[in-house]
Amino acid sequence: GVDTPPPSRIKSIFLNIKRIIFMFIVGDQDFTSISWYEAFKRRTVRSLVILGSIVYYIVAQRSLQAVFCGQYPSFLGQTRLFVEANTICYEQKHAKIAPVAFIVLVLYVGGFPLYCFYITYRAWRLKAIINYPKLAKKIEEKEKKLATANNN
Repeated sequence: GVDTPPPSRIKSIFLNIKRIIFMFIVGDQDFTSISWYEAFKRRTVRSLVILGSIVYYIVAQRSLQAVFCGQYPSFLGQTRLFVEANTICYEQKHAKIAPVAFIVLVLYVGGFPLYCFYITYRAWRLKAIINYPKLAKKIEEKEKKLATANNN
């Protein structure tokens, strides 16, 4: 037969593998301080912010081009897309693309910078809490009061 290691040894091997994978995901942070899910969530958010920053300019440019209409003298006053003068604004194929472009403009072109400012502010606030222990102590006291109030 095949010699199988005792269950405690198998468990130890799996824990070590989990720690190695966790350290890879978390990076240089202490892997015992946060959960696996929290580490994965942080990495995902960072990755999406980087990806969003990379494609932001081209998406913003194309979305604005898709809705930027004007009048050309040679087309008898019809409003047409500036980027493609053969397309009449808000008719035929442009009627299908314009609503999508407006949604992208509002949600991504407007919302992505706001989200980046929010996470930057949140990170700044956390750094301020870490760097100013008196403030951190006040916040901790408030959290304890809330926890005791919730338990009662």
